[in-house]
Amino acid sequence: MPHPIYHLGISAPAGLSAGLPLPMPMSAHSAAVARRALRAMQDVVEDVGVENSVSYFVLGDPLDEPRFLERILRAPRTHLLLDLHNVHTMAENFGFDPAEYVARLDLARVIEIHLSGGGPSDPGWLPSGRVLRLDGHDDAVPEPVWRLLDEVAPRCPNLRGVTLERMEGTVHGADDAAAVREELRRARRALGRRGRRG
Repeated sequence: MPHPIYHLGISAPAGLSAGLPLPMPMSAHSAAVARRALRAMQDVVEDVGVENSVSYFVLGDPLDEPRFLERILRAPRTHLLLDLHNVHTMAENFGFDPAEYVARLDLARVIEIHLSGGGPSDPGWLPSGRVLRLDGHDDAVPEPVWRLLDEVAPRCPNLRGVTLERMEGTVHGADDAAAVREELRRARRALGRRGRRG
């Protein structure tokens, strides 16, 4: 059965168009709005959910997001797509421990895990010259994300699959293709270890 999973975000604040979704306030009202949207989608597909997003600024403490997600995913058949590179990116940019973020999640809600890579922003983008990690899906999965996968996957009792994300046009030549194949093999090995532990 397909399960639509959506990013949370504000795309048209005050009628203006945002190029990327902006972070939502992690409030009871925002959680209620998201729950209503999920209920409406369940009229079409039973299993629905949200993905933890990556944001480059937040409205509140980024470590409050797991509790916000839990408030959204209270209803039956609502799930979490856990994007581990998003967790890693947010942890680097906001200076928190990704293990602390994961420890606050209800991992029983996780049905899918995403892996990807990224890189640094251009120092010229911000007046301060600050460099941020970007969730570009344009590079190899970094080692901290693989470690998160090994730690998290065995703790997700309802996990249905792992997706490796790579942006079109970022795999060049035989060496890159071989590296992506090895990442797929590594993801399968991680899932195989999870099966042996279960």
